[in-house]
Order: sequence, then structure tokens, then C-alpha cells
Amino acid sequence: GVPHRLMEDNVYKGMFLPKGSTVFANLRAMSLDERTYSDSPSLLPERFLPKPEGRGEPHFASVYGFGRRICSGQHLADQSLWIAIASILSTCTISNARDAEGKPIVPKAGMSDGVSR
Repeated sequence: GVPHRLMEDNVYKGMFLPKGSTVFANLRAMSLDERTYSDSPSLLPERFLPKPEGRGEPHFASVYGFGRRICSGQHLADQSLWIAIASILSTCTISNARDAEGKPIVPKAGMSDGVSR
């Protein structure tokens, strides 16, 4: 998550957090909560599909934040993104580039740590 600075002293679950402390929301723990998500460490996109096709588990929507600072434009952003993706997919041909011999150039996929890259 993104760091936040406490504007006043706070107590969380019995721990004193002084004003000015830097705190992070533990997004990893929230997204891997076994009480919410079955087999949480596994990549199972179908978990978010409604039953009976999927598992019907709730979508982890931390993209827009949470609590009193949640993004007020989250629904507009979701709908705008959906329209943009649908428009691109309906009007463009998406394929790999080709080298001089006409063979597809397949990009290497990988993972990295961090908030953005």
C-alpha cells in the first residue's frame, strides 16, 4: 500500500501509534485472508465469478482505497475503463509484432515487486 502519516495519536488493537507515525495498510494480508478467500495463495480468477460457474467470492477492490478516503469516482472509473477496453477490442486487431522473417515476436512476461513500474 501507499504510506500514510498519522495526523493525531491513535490506538489500534491496544497498540499506541503516535502522531506523525507512518502506517501502511496491509494489502497482502487483506487479499490473502483465508476467512474470505478459499485457497487464497493460489491464482484462481474464477473465484470472483458468481456461482455456479465460479466460487462467488467477493472482489478485493483496494484499487480505489477504502474507508473514508475511498475514491468517490470509482464507479465512473470502472465504467470508463470497461468502455475503453470494449472499444479497443472491437476496433483493433491485437497481435504480436513480427520480425523480418515474419515470425511473431513474443514478449517475455514477468513479475516485479512494487506499487508501480
